[in-house]
Amino acid sequence: KEIIKILSGKLNSYQEHKDFNILKAKLKAVRKNIDQYFPMESTQSHVEGIMQKQPKIFISHSSQDKEQAKKLVTLFEQMGLNEDQIFCSSVPGYDIGIDGDIFEGIKQQFSESELHLVYLLSDHYYGSAVSLNEMGAAWIVQAKYTLILLPGFNFEQIKGVVNKNQIGIKLDNSRDEVKDKLNQLYDNIVEEFKLQKKKQIIWEEKRDSFIDEINR
Repeated sequence: KEIIKILSGKLNSYQEHKDFNILKAKLKAVRKNIDQYFPMESTQSHVEGIMQKQPKIFISHSSQDKEQAKKLVTLFEQMGLNEDQIFCSSVPGYDIGIDGDIFEGIKQQFSESELHLVYLLSDHYYGSAVSLNEMGAAWIVQAKYTLILLPGFNFEQIKGVVNKNQIGIKLDNSRDEVKDKLNQLYDNIVEEFKLQKKKQIIWEEKRDSFIDEINR
């Protein structure tokens, strides 16, 4: 009641400094005795609910590779993800809305979700300032990431803050190897997003169609 009384009073430059010190002391007392007002269990679950971010796939790519990015979005959909679990700036419905600021939109993705970056690497990627900024931002927050190399791009060409020794998926490698790596990615996504796995024959058909389209 005393805190409310102080906050409700009119400002008085002569009294403000004194009121501020009183208010500061009272708020410290409330913080010290917060358990009397809220049981520890409910307080902890409330805090955890606020702080826990939901996982989300962020496809980092060059706008010149948007057709390949669309195919990758489709593959993630076929794994079981929905439009709220994927961000891809080149695909309508998965991008930043009209009148939105692209840089603020990307910043919002990093602040609101537990991002899993999927780098769609190519020569175009390293020629894009926006893509390299995304890579730098992800490195700062130590976000999880997966490397996917588009046909014609090689591991030794990887630069920047990502680990070029991390195992990635080179989409024009041998078909059996690409299938195996995409299977591993699928298993990881199912675990990360708590998805129901599709029947093997359904997944394999979608996976093989993706490999054919991306190489064509």
